[in-house]
Amino acid sequence: MPQLLFLLPVPVLTALVFAATESALRRLRKGETARDWVPFAGGIALFVLAFIGLAYSLFPYLVIDRITLWEAAAAPGSLKIMLVGALVTLPMIVGYTIYVYRVFWGRSGDLSYE
Repeated sequence: MPQLLFLLPVPVLTALVFAATESALRRLRKGETARDWVPFAGGIALFVLAFIGLAYSLFPYLVIDRITLWEAAAAPGSLKIMLVGALVTLPMIVGYTIYVYRVFWGRSGDLSYE
């Protein structure tokens, strides 16, 4: 019973997201363009919820009944080196993305074939 209550939000959220996505798709078919991003966001949410359900059902195994999460993890020394690399690289990527975004802000216009 406790696992059921813990897992219950995943199928309930999946049903709600599916209903909202279907409703948004029906509105788009009728020609309403307000909030036309909702089906895209709903698709992403459905994918994430499916992944969460799969991860919950397989935990702690990465390969069913063969390899657990802890058996598949790298050595602690290797993980520390990777952490240092990520801590150096990720801020550089974020900074470069912000820089490029600011450089090209407002430089493009609407597409036209005239």
